Amino acid sequence: MKEFEFIEWIKAQVHASSGACASADVVLGIGDDCALIRPDAHDLLAISTDTLVAGTHFYAGTDPLAIGHKAAASNLSDLAAMGAKPIWCTLALTLPSWDETLACGIVSGVLQVLHRCGAVLVGGDTTRGPLSITLTVGGSVPENLAIKRSGAKVGDAVFVTGTLGDAGGGLQLKRQLRAEISLSEAQKFGFIEAASSEAQAVLMARLDRPTARVQFAQRLRGIASAALDVSDGFLQDLTHLCQQSSVGALINAAALPLSSSLLACFELSAARTLACSAGEDYELCFTASSLHADALVQSAADCGLRLTQVGLICTAPLAEPLVQCWSSDGVLPQSGARGFQHF
Repeated sequence: MKEFEFIEWIKAQVHASSGACASADVVLGIGDDCALIRPDAHDLLAISTDTLVAGTHFYAGTDPLAIGHKAAASNLSDLAAMGAKPIWCTLALTLPSWDETLACGIVSGVLQVLHRCGAVLVGGDTTRGPLSITLTVGGSVPENLAIKRSGAKVGDAVFVTGTLGDAGGGLQLKRQLRAEISLSEAQKFGFIEAASSEAQAVLMARLDRPTARVQFAQRLRGIASAALDVSDGFLQDLTHLCQQSSVGALINAAALPLSSSLLACFELSAARTLACSAGEDYELCFTASSLHADALVQSAADCGLRLTQVGLICTAPLAEPLVQCWSSDGVLPQSGARGFQHF
């Protein structure tokens, strides 16, 4: 295929994958100079953009379907953090040279995730350059029900969905497989050499194919006081929420939800370090009154999701850090474990 044949192929795939789930908000999709969107008059339009770059967010040779999956899930996770319902998406795909298997695989991965969330690909761009994928997603949320980072109140409980640290564990394993770190270095960090291949595969899958918590997030409207997704490390991301809300947080490291796969591959202190500081889990972290705890746990379970209360919002401390960790069992993450920054 050439470029315009590829675009026609994308149009056909969008039509085949969206079908009945195509939103009434999308008046005109791929094929014109712009897409046309008609949001509900009573809703706010939520918009977010994320870029995935080869060598930073995924390794060369990663399954193209997984690249597309991760690109879509990471963007949709931002909509979930605000309680928004996904509607549409645009995709800008940059390739170093034409590779039909890579290009079609990435687009197919994106479309699979969008289809599961009821969103539609409505346009984008293709160009030559270093391999990268940029998605812009749009969603709707009823006015006054968008969940911002700025609403946390002293006394609120801090909750997280799913488990933390799995993607970071998967990255550590991939780095070892690629000989970026030696086995002895990995063992010093806390890697368990006898870990089963099944447990390792689970962690690497969590890195390559994260899940945006879109369904459960919409149940948090009117209940969560503040929220964000865990993309750059739990402690760092929660710090951003505390900054926006002018509060602090006390986190019990012993309460952090860790998967059996993570604990099979890493010692407890290392697993907690990953849970606190590793990025790309794309779980939700939110605050709400502890009076809602039981109902929230049940609501999450109805979505097939684990929910854990990990701490409390407190008055902002006079000195940094705003988020402080303690441990009811005496096992703390490594000092200084906060999160990832690009620059």
